[in-house]
Amino acid sequence: EASGRVAIACAWPGGNAPDTCVLLDPLVAGAGSDCHSAESALYGTGGEVYFFAGEGELVEVRGLERGGVIRYRVRFEEYAAIDGDAGPRFPRRVTFESPGSASQARFDWKRVRFASEMADGVFQLPEPRRS
Repeated sequence: EASGRVAIACAWPGGNAPDTCVLLDPLVAGAGSDCHSAESALYGTGGEVYFFAGEGELVEVRGLERGGVIRYRVRFEEYAAIDGDAGPRFPRRVTFESPGSASQARFDWKRVRFASEMADGVFQLPEPRRS
């Protein structure tokens, strides 16, 4: 974009997408040349567009329906370092908008802290139930 933002778009899989692209993790599928689509696929099936600022910070996510209609928009603003200037940067304001329902939610953080350690079990998915 002219503003210096970088956009990465991901179209929802259409009927002609190879099974390997539909079943793969999006980050893995993005690396496969068979999984790349033309820009028109984004307007044909809908998808998501991620916008990054020049510093590499995520600044906006748009969810699109067919035809490029915005289903939702999430803006990440007011990035600031955590724990002084040396810490990682975190958006202090996150705004969620849904144009179709004319609704908006905004979260403003005054102070952000991360846990110093978390048990590995926090990130484990439960085993599937057998019937």
